[in-house]
Amino acid sequence: PDMKGAIQIHLFILYFSMQVPAPLYGANTSQTTSVLQRGAENYKDSIQFINATNKAVAHYTLSIEYMCSEPSTVGVEVVVSSDVKIGVPVYKRRWKCEKYLHTLRNRILQIKFPSIMLYRADYFTKQSIVVNSVILRGWIAPTNIGANNTSDAVTYEQAVTRTYKLLEALNPFERPYKNHKQSLRWDTEKIQEIKEKRIPQCLRESDVVQLLRGPFASTGRNFGVVKKLSKFDNMELEIIRKHSANNPRFTISMWIYVLRGCKQDLCGIIHYINANRTYGTPLLFLTQDGNIHFQMKLSSGKHNAGKSKFKLPFRHWCRLDLSLRGRKVITVYTMLIFFSYPEPVYYNDTSGYFVLAGSSHVRSFEGFFGPVKYYRIRALDSKMISNPLELNADFYQQIEQYYEKCQDINKIIRQYFQALGLTEKMSRMSNQMFNLFTVCSILEIFIIFLGLTSSLYPVIKVGEILFHKALDTLTRPGGLQQISHLIPSFVEASCCGYYRAAYFLGILFEAGLGVDIQPLQSLLYSMVAAQGKDRLALMHLGYKHYQGIDGYFLDYDMSFGYYISVAKMTVQDRQALEGEQALVEPVRLMDNLVLEIQTKENHDLFLWLRYQANHGNLFAQKKLAQMLYWGQQGVMRDIKAAAEWYSKSALETGDPLSMYEYALILFKGRGVEKNTKLALKLLKKAASKGSHEAINGLGWYYETFEKDYVRAVSYWEEAMKMGNLDALHNLGVVYGAGLYPGMPEKNEIEAFHYYYEAGFYGHIESAIHCSSYWSTGSLQSIPYNPRQAVLWAKYVAEQNGFLGYAMRKAINAYIQKSWNEALLYFLMTAETGIESSQTNIAYFCEENPELTSSHIAVDCAWKYYNLSAFQENPYPYALVKMGDYYYYGHKQQTKDMTQSVKMYSRAALQNYSQAYFNLGTLVEEGIQLPPEILELLDFDIENQSNSVSVLLQLYER
Repeated sequence: PDMKGAIQIHLFILYFSMQVPAPLYGANTSQTTSVLQRGAENYKDSIQFINATNKAVAHYTLSIEYMCSEPSTVGVEVVVSSDVKIGVPVYKRRWKCEKYLHTLRNRILQIKFPSIMLYRADYFTKQSIVVNSVILRGWIAPTNIGANNTSDAVTYEQAVTRTYKLLEALNPFERPYKNHKQSLRWDTEKIQEIKEKRIPQCLRESDVVQLLRGPFASTGRNFGVVKKLSKFDNMELEIIRKHSANNPRFTISMWIYVLRGCKQDLCGIIHYINANRTYGTPLLFLTQDGNIHFQMKLSSGKHNAGKSKFKLPFRHWCRLDLSLRGRKVITVYTMLIFFSYPEPVYYNDTSGYFVLAGSSHVRSFEGFFGPVKYYRIRALDSKMISNPLELNADFYQQIEQYYEKCQDINKIIRQYFQALGLTEKMSRMSNQMFNLFTVCSILEIFIIFLGLTSSLYPVIKVGEILFHKALDTLTRPGGLQQISHLIPSFVEASCCGYYRAAYFLGILFEAGLGVDIQPLQSLLYSMVAAQGKDRLALMHLGYKHYQGIDGYFLDYDMSFGYYISVAKMTVQDRQALEGEQALVEPVRLMDNLVLEIQTKENHDLFLWLRYQANHGNLFAQKKLAQMLYWGQQGVMRDIKAAAEWYSKSALETGDPLSMYEYALILFKGRGVEKNTKLALKLLKKAASKGSHEAINGLGWYYETFEKDYVRAVSYWEEAMKMGNLDALHNLGVVYGAGLYPGMPEKNEIEAFHYYYEAGFYGHIESAIHCSSYWSTGSLQSIPYNPRQAVLWAKYVAEQNGFLGYAMRKAINAYIQKSWNEALLYFLMTAETGIESSQTNIAYFCEENPELTSSHIAVDCAWKYYNLSAFQENPYPYALVKMGDYYYYGHKQQTKDMTQSVKMYSRAALQNYSQAYFNLGTLVEEGIQLPPEILELLDFDIENQSNSVSVLLQLYER
């Protein structure tokens, strides 16, 4: 059943097929003339079949009786329809009727049908098709029509008289084998006999594909869900699909929720990218006014488009059904709209890939997808489509309710801005007003806090202030007890467009932090935050779909859609250097040495480094510059101060790396005025000292400023030989763009090799390129690999500066013993799927059981150690912890020695001493390690005659 209140829109695009030319088959004919003359009243045209049999068989003899009243053309033809083509002529015969007018004539034809519709498949007849109908038809048309018209369909319709007969065709497995009058080699004949004795069975396969099983947040950016389909395994279905290329039949049914009209001319809903990476069939876009723009690729290679007269309603769930058959379009909404294409539509759903939402070609609409179902070879009426909002139906309803509430809140906010005027100041409120948690108090506090009076100030600032004020309340002693009272404030903050508040709500309901665990509420707020482009929320959903945990279904394509969005934002964030960003540093709470070097601007370590730097210490100068530029080790980012230290070390000490770094700052004007001349001078000087970074930088200069690709490539190839990753990436770019000197053609295969090598060693932009290739399978030599695409996109996303800032907040809070704040930030970052935060929150929960057990509904130590253990590169401490839990048993988890051995062994593979010790303890207790484990640990199994030798080797390691 459809969701209550949903609006259902059916968009049917039906294409009625055209006749396809087929080869002519010859026939022997004979003709007789009747000796009987008819009366004058009967001198009219007539044609009929005499004694025509009812079945289409070999050597079909047909007797035709006809009479012409004027010079005419007589035609006889056989038209066949199958599952893949309709109205295919397999036999044609025409002759003149001019000499014997007003005379009854008779002609005998020997009709030869194609073997594929008469006989079973064998060695020579490779295929036997299913025939749905066979029509034998004859006609008489005046010569000026019948002789000159090339279309048999038109001639038949314009004939002065016509007749037809339906013939039966046998089922393929009821047909006889054809006598080919050829002999096979004896071994081939034996193999054929064996094949013929087998009972043919069709592989169980459906043409129905669930492109999306559940909700997906569409952000309005150039990202979406890529779905690549393969050929059918079932031969019959694959034959139908192939033969339908110029007579497509398929149906796509999708639920979408549109928040607002398109901000560009067109926004992507669904489109197909073909092998040439251009638009194929179908294409469905949203216009600025809410109309549907639909476009198809024709067999000639041209594109033809139309636009619906209806408009999609905003902030309501709508179902769009798109059906295609032939070349006519029927759009059904509140009216019936017809649209005809001038020629057949071309369609091949395995040559490229589908994209739901946005791609590199087009931005997506802003809103959400619900379930999307695709029928590959069937054009269905809406009543025959099964695509209800059954799964998580409450969630889809809550989406509508949330945005309705937000509309009311934003309306009140706008009214208050207008009421306050441009010059009025509010100065009589106190901090106690924060406890009211009403829209009025939000606005009053907002104006006091900022000292602003303009009603035009962005509403998002209201949400930001409310969020941080509520979060400050939570981080105070006893603040976690107030979570349930603060939830309305977080909701209102999210409605104001500050989507970190929505993500925070999603985490609260996910972990049961101060509230009951509510998966649907967690999904709701996580989706809202992701749709608002919150980086942590996008990573959260990407991680859930990558792992298929916590009620989220496993879907690498959806996971990639979320991760690649954050990955590309990570590159942009690094270039912009705006907002609350810090370098992502995997600081782990159990690593005391790393914790000790975390500092702040007023701490001893930083002050000591500054003292050393001021006295000319090169290491201290470079370290300070790096810490300030990236916001490392707890230091706040300060680009201007970083530039000063880079300048000092570059100009005073002549350090090549410092000269390179300072040159980049001068080129880009970050923290200092741009000075291209000095920057180039420093680059050349650093390069002369052997700095591969500077050599690569010179290549960048000649490519960017001089457009001299010969010199640029020369520098990049020199830097590449020295191990520079940027140079590898840059060479990939020039190969991929067709800019490599002497090679004007694009060479994406060569580009991919450079991208792969650079990405493998950590270059984030190269990793993005590689993941994009894997996600689409658009290059023949690079197979479709969505899981690999997710892993590389995930790696880049986890370098995002906004994530790094949240992780830094957690570490700083832990160091300052602000336990509530540490818990909140560790939880927020752990739910993005980053391993170090998962290990930290588990360790924190284990070390603070009274705090966490009284406020968190989940067993967070077990949950996050377990999640950390199943990362691609798990931290050995987490593996040992999980091994301990399986060894001792943990709350609801019973003892499991097999799992314990596996966990210890995985940690031992990383040469973790505690893991070897624990394995030794198990051996001492009489537990025998499986041979595959010993082999994995590189033990000499043949010489391990007893447990003592294994034990000794474990303890030695």
